[in-house]
Amino acid sequence: MKREQIAHAVSYWANRLDEFLWKSDGYAVVPHELLHVLAYRLIRKPCQYRLGDHAVRPLSERSLAEQIFVKLFPLAITGGLAVVAFGLWL
Repeated sequence: MKREQIAHAVSYWANRLDEFLWKSDGYAVVPHELLHVLAYRLIRKPCQYRLGDHAVRPLSERSLAEQIFVKLFPLAITGGLAVVAFGLWL
């Protein structure tokens, strides 16, 4: 697959996840969006987010690798926490 196709696939599934989270009346979205803000801070790119917004708005251009990192960072954190919680539960 080409890099553009990969970026499109990541963007598609991230948007589907965002739609699902907003259907939960926004309660689960704030921590998710704050993880996006943290991802922007980790790559030292400016962004804007206000409580109640549906997404974090980038304020500068990002490379493809940075876009993928910002999209997948919340998934990696919550997935890792879920694996740890499941491991402790067993």
